[in-house]
Amino acid sequence: MRGPGRRLLLGLLLLLPSPEEQRVEIVPRDLRMKDKFLKHLTGPLYFSPKCSKHFHRLYHNTRDCTIPAYYKRCARLLTRLAVSPVCTEGK
Repeated sequence: MRGPGRRLLLGLLLLLPSPEEQRVEIVPRDLRMKDKFLKHLTGPLYFSPKCSKHFHRLYHNTRDCTIPAYYKRCARLLTRLAVSPVCTEGK
């Protein structure tokens, strides 16, 4: 690329922040706040011992239950798991 277009492109590149300036600091969140928020959305949920493996996988390993922006999805998934046939058989 030659001419004024190249100068414009180089000027725009100089305006962009460096990768060091773009870095976002990740702050650990209080896990009890996660529990409180999910209990507020779902109410008390019961998971049978037969279903506890599914609960732990969902609660600790999915994006929906580990990222605060997706906690509402997590609450919906946990509620659906609690009333699923797999989890209600042992009651």
